Formats: sequence, structure tokens, C-alpha cells
Amino acid sequence: MKKSILFLAYFYPPLGGPGVQRPIKTIKYLKKQGYNIDVLTVGDIKFHSYDEDLLKESMADNIYRTKSFDLMYFLNKFRNSKKNNVQPKGIYFKTPERLKKIIRGLFPIDDKIGWIFFAYNKALKLIKQNHYDLIIATIGPYTTAVLAYLLYKKTNIPYIIDYRDHWTLHPYPQYCFKLFHLHAKRIETKILKNSNKIIVVSNLMKEKMITEFGDYLRQKTSVMYNGFDEDDFININKEYSKNDGKLIIRYVGNLYGNRNVVYFIKTLEIMIEMNEIPDYIHFDFVGNYYAETIKLLKSSKVEKFITIIPQVSHRRAIEYMLSSDLLLFFVATKDGNDFITGKIFEYIRAKRPILAMIPVNSEIEGILKDSGHKLFCAMEDVQGIRNNLNMFISDPERFNEGLGYDVGYSRESQTTHFL
Repeated sequence: MKKSILFLAYFYPPLGGPGVQRPIKTIKYLKKQGYNIDVLTVGDIKFHSYDEDLLKESMADNIYRTKSFDLMYFLNKFRNSKKNNVQPKGIYFKTPERLKKIIRGLFPIDDKIGWIFFAYNKALKLIKQNHYDLIIATIGPYTTAVLAYLLYKKTNIPYIIDYRDHWTLHPYPQYCFKLFHLHAKRIETKILKNSNKIIVVSNLMKEKMITEFGDYLRQKTSVMYNGFDEDDFININKEYSKNDGKLIIRYVGNLYGNRNVVYFIKTLEIMIEMNEIPDYIHFDFVGNYYAETIKLLKSSKVEKFITIIPQVSHRRAIEYMLSSDLLLFFVATKDGNDFITGKIFEYIRAKRPILAMIPVNSEIEGILKDSGHKLFCAMEDVQGIRNNLNMFISDPERFNEGLGYDVGYSRESQTTHFL
């Protein structure tokens, strides 16, 4: 008899962005392992990005959507009133990041806590109607972990917490008040102790959690890298391989937290002054960016070399990766070792050279070196970035040699670590 799972995921298609990739791909390959899976997610918010194509990929047996009294819900209501035509994408990316952090920090768990009442009641109804052997909660938001814990206390159904990001160990401050952080820490401790299993995205993340919460986690914590989905690389549109004689250096994805282009832009400014960037070089940034980032990318000194392409579907993003001559990757040195995003594995699978501006001797660096990549420096190292760009520009083909990928990093292979 097939086992059944209730999968809790606040971020799920048609919402777009990096937060939806892991749940939809995990469900896809758990289904192929023979599980029945129902998804409980949010249904009435406005978000800064959407990807309808990803929704077509969903292999969940059922998708249940509920209301959520969170900020995006109220923005939806505000936008739908006759007197307003507010675009959530515009508000989100034009609002200074420091202000958004303050707003998020005013909530005791996170700013999605308004979802829990609706999701909890809906989940109990589903549990009465169906037999579930397991609950899986993917976080953030951290509200989803609280929901799994509350359902376990009520129904005794075991649960797994899938950490896409740290919670109270997150390197960026989550709360405006110390009391909120302490409260969250107590709740996270309870959730971890009562969980059936914990999934994390890197080995360092696992070790940090064990150090902070106790060695008992070692036996029930598994690392599942985000990985790449081989199906995403089938039947790619070849038209995107035409770069009209230009050498295209491209970043594909959003920038958040301490990841930024400040030092990269400083490097370009120096190289332009030194006439080190030929006219056939062009830089693309594909994604949605905060106002501060756009201002940097459009500064007069570098503007003619840079094009900003608004966020595209995940499928199109893969096409852009494959047609790049060099891919850019940014991870801040400070507290940047823990997180290994799905993007880096998709970059590796694209078999294009990567300029990895990442922490020195990090887990990411080891993975990239094993795949044949050679261009590394810290994100904040202006001279290192300059040296790497000059080496690539002088002999691009050299950095195409020896590139490969390990099928063990595929989503399908990684999902075998889940259960």
C-alpha cells in the first residue's frame, strides 16, 4: 500500500522565485518513488513573481489553497479595490531592503504567521478525510514548521522539517526584539526534538544545527542538496545560443541578504577606466532586483555594458544559463558558507564556465572544483574579480575545458536522501 504525505509549503507555484523550486521538485521525485502527496499552500496573496509553467510540472495528487492574513494578502485586497492599482512587484523591489527587514522583524515567528489559523483548520479537515502517514514542512517561512508541530501534537502524525534556510541560526537578523528571538528559539527547539527527521541543504548547515541544538540531531538529520533537474535541460530552445558575436557574461537569479554586486561593479569601473573590457563583452543580469541593485547596475560608468532582463520563467532561465559564455555567482564571505542554492547545481549542469565569487575554501568551492571549474575569489575581493575576468576574457576556451557534472547532484538522486 502506498504511503500518503501531507506536504506543507507556503511557497508553491504559480508563485515563482527560488522558494518554490525545492518543494515542487521534491514532490516530483517522491511521487516517482511511489508516494501519494497532497499539498497545502497559500492561495490568495499577491507576490512579486509568478511561474505558471512550473505549476504545470506539479505532480501532487491534490493542491489545497487557503487564505492567509499576512502582508501579501492585505496587499491583494488593497490592489483589488477600485481606487487602487498597486503592483506588488513594484512595491516589493522599490521598498528599501532595510525597511522590509524592520517590518518582517515586528512579527513573533515571521510575517507569514497569519497563514497558520487557516492552514491548521484546513489540514485538520484533510486529515479527517484522508489517511496521512507523514507530514512534511518546507521552511521558510518558519510558520510552516510551527504548523507541522501543532498538527503532530493534535494528531500524532510524524513530521519532517525541510530547512531551505536556517531559522534562529540565520546569519541575517530576523527579529527586531530579543524576546521574539528567544521565543522563536524555544519553539524551534521543541520542533526539532519532536520531529521524525530533519533535512538541510549543506553539510555545514547540519553541523551548525548539531552544535547549537544537540548531538541527538546527528542521527536524524540528512543533507539533501538542491541539485538540478535533468528534465529541465531537455529540448532547450537553441535560439538562445545566438549571442551575435558578443561574449556574454551573465548572472541568472535574484540577489538577497548580503549577496550584492557592489564589489563587482567597482571592479568593472576600474576595468573600464583601464580599457580592459573590449566592446564585444556584455553583462546580463536576469532577475528581479531591489532598487539599490538596479541603481548600481545602471550607473553611468558601466551602463553601456550591462542589460537588466526582468525575471523570466524557470525554463527560460535555464536557456539563458546554457547560452552564456560565463556565469556569475555571488555568495558573501560573512556567514555565506551554510547555503548552497539550486542555482549553483544548475550552473554546473549547464557546463558553462563560472566565476564563483564565494567564501574561500567553502563547501561550494569544493563542489565546483570537482566539476572542473577554475575561477574563484571572494565576493568582496575587487582585485581577485578583476584578475579572473581578465584571465577569462584573454582565453575563454581555456575555461571550457574539463567541465562536467555529477549525476549524484540531480534532484532525482538527491531526493533519495529525503525518506
